[in-house]
Amino acid sequence: MAKGLNYLANSVALLGYRDREQGNFTTVAWITQVSVKPPMVLVNVAPGRYAYQKIKESGEFTLAILSEEQKEIADFCGKNSGAKVDKIKELNLPVVPGEKVSAPKLTTAIANLECRLVQEIPVGDHIVLVGEVVADDVPNPAKRPLIFHQWKYLD
Repeated sequence: MAKGLNYLANSVALLGYRDREQGNFTTVAWITQVSVKPPMVLVNVAPGRYAYQKIKESGEFTLAILSEEQKEIADFCGKNSGAKVDKIKELNLPVVPGEKVSAPKLTTAIANLECRLVQEIPVGDHIVLVGEVVADDVPNPAKRPLIFHQWKYLD
């Protein structure tokens, strides 16, 4: 891997998708805004991920932007497959359904973005998912975002 890539800092979020009763999450850090009008974001996922299959089926997802106090949630959701673990139930996460999508929102996140999948682009060993933000909310604007840098969380 190119060593310089380790110096890119990334926000950490939970990628929400419809599954089971309430939905489920996986952790992502390769996310960015790509358009203002219309508001759009991209998120990179590995094609073998359970979350990718569920998002492809439903055509929608959420992004819950995590705060620096939510490292344990990020770790658990990133290390356990949604195919085997109901992460919302296991962690007793406070969630509500999206207003415009059926994927879950995390009420303790800094912000939640509800997205409709508009494009999938295979790039290297990942799939770039482009989503149009159709609704959002910012329940905890005063919190500091969780940032991933050089393979660890920033303090």
